Amino acid sequence: MPEFNVNIPCASFQPGNKVPARRKTVALLFVQQQGRRFVVKSFFEEHDTDEQSEQRLQRELEAMEAFAALDVKVLRPVFGPATEFTLSVDGREIRLVHVLVFPFRECRTLQKAIADNPDPLPLIREAGTRIGERHGKANSMLQVHSDGAPHNILEDWTWFDFSAEHKTSDLSVAKSNEVWRFITGLAGVTPAGQTQARVTAFCETYADLPVMKLARDRKRRPWALLRMLARPHYLCALLAGDTQRLRRVRAWRALDNYLKAVSLAR
Repeated sequence: MPEFNVNIPCASFQPGNKVPARRKTVALLFVQQQGRRFVVKSFFEEHDTDEQSEQRLQRELEAMEAFAALDVKVLRPVFGPATEFTLSVDGREIRLVHVLVFPFRECRTLQKAIADNPDPLPLIREAGTRIGERHGKANSMLQVHSDGAPHNILEDWTWFDFSAEHKTSDLSVAKSNEVWRFITGLAGVTPAGQTQARVTAFCETYADLPVMKLARDRKRRPWALLRMLARPHYLCALLAGDTQRLRRVRAWRALDNYLKAVSLAR
């Protein structure tokens, strides 16, 4: 495992995988040091107290151990946790609070692997199997990913980025939220005409019908489409033929169609 030294100056680099925009200002730095590449993650967000950012870091560490207890691969840090340090990046001194440093992995995220693959159904089926097996064993909220989108999984089935707080204390609801995040992320890299086949492939191997029904029913919000279309940039994109903006609508419809077909087949 490569070593990281906070006292050695770093140079920044741009990762090949597109990093999804974050809603808050978590510092995520991609740096190289003596020929080795790292991801430096500060868990401090804008307007945080020290206690809040420390809790976020602890959630990350505890979730790693909880996933590992189920024999699920996780991306582990090579440095930290550190309460605070200053790092020289491209000649600038950057102060970071509540930090873990991870090795930078050259492999693609699962989302990128699905997008690049002309036949991603085997990958999607395996994702459904792996997530379903983990959910079947999970007896703790920490064993359910709080943002289980495919951009938080590497293509070698290593999970990462566990720091987001669950928005529920109900284990079944947390599982349904992870399922929803996965299939909406899947729809985001799927041509519109293939959404049903890909969501079906995931659902068939995930197999937990009560959780999938919960995911569908909790997202049954007809007004969500109207609210989205009321935003000018969404409407303009749609008129220009960009149906990727409707990924949540397509994901929900595909999930609903699958569950209806299963119900009729019984």
